[in-house]
Amino acid sequence: MHALLTALIVASSAGQLHGKVFTPEPIGALAAAVVEGVSGYGRYPCTRVAADGSFSADQSMCADSALVNPDPTGAYLGMYRGSNPNPTNSQCVQEPETGGYYCGIAGAACSSVTNCDNGVCVDGKCQGGLGYDCAGAQGRGDDSNCLGFLYCTSLTLQTASNRCGGEGAFCQDWSALDLAGQNATLVNEITGNFCESGFCRQDGNCGELATTLGASCAQEPFICGPGLTPSDPNGGTDCQCIAAAATGPSQRARTRRANHRARSLCPSGQTACSIDGPAAFECVDVSSNLEQCGACASVGGIDCTQIAGATAVGCVAGVCEVWACEDGYSFDATAASCVPF
Repeated sequence: MHALLTALIVASSAGQLHGKVFTPEPIGALAAAVVEGVSGYGRYPCTRVAADGSFSADQSMCADSALVNPDPTGAYLGMYRGSNPNPTNSQCVQEPETGGYYCGIAGAACSSVTNCDNGVCVDGKCQGGLGYDCAGAQGRGDDSNCLGFLYCTSLTLQTASNRCGGEGAFCQDWSALDLAGQNATLVNEITGNFCESGFCRQDGNCGELATTLGASCAQEPFICGPGLTPSDPNGGTDCQCIAAAATGPSQRARTRRANHRARSLCPSGQTACSIDGPAAFECVDVSSNLEQCGACASVGGIDCTQIAGATAVGCVAGVCEVWACEDGYSFDATAASCVPF
């Protein structure tokens, strides 16, 4: 389980609040959606899943009467963005990052911000998705510029990267976890969708995935990117990211590729990887691509060509393999890397 399965609440002078409480309770609707491969930053899914696993939009799920607020009692209104009022007359559109469909997220038509799932309405479109410039007055981060469960500021309400879901932005909205914590793996899967990197740190803020062998995973067992796995699944003091078993890429990579395949945006066996922003993409076979091995670079795919000391590398089943080392280096089978001798 997460080491940080405790209550932590930080209030600002304006009365705004970020916080999190993780306690063992039954898996809720959002967690169930993640298990089914439907995940994203929006609060109101409008995804219909076909028998073959493909996704399509269901506008009827965005009817005002059909929307169920993540915090139906309003107990956390003003504290978490997930508890904000429902949008009205919202449009069901696709989230490019995961392929899921949501009401009133980035790209949805709007005549006012009330048509959007939080965020802003700019030139007739809802804005405030992952990576959106959320700087407000005097360049300070403004959470109200972000859609759905996304934040601009950190857990302590400090300006982070000024991007919705950017590095340092808060990512553990209580209401997103169905008012209770799930098991650590599901918490990671859910909150990772609220970060550009796909990784929400245990301190409640978005972080970057580790992409190098030997990187520390102490207290952060989910920090190891695709192609890597923690030496200690509990994230102990000596935890390091080591090469994943050659049988296949990490679970995170498999999950994200399954989501992308379901979108039917790319041929079978290829993944839609973002380029020049979330609205554009290229199709990549991340099971064999040397520079985006295991997953798209934007969500932690490994650049095998950057492995220190290696002169010949490959990407096999989403895992970097070292085939030859530079002079002065030898292959360490345990770490699956080249080490100086």
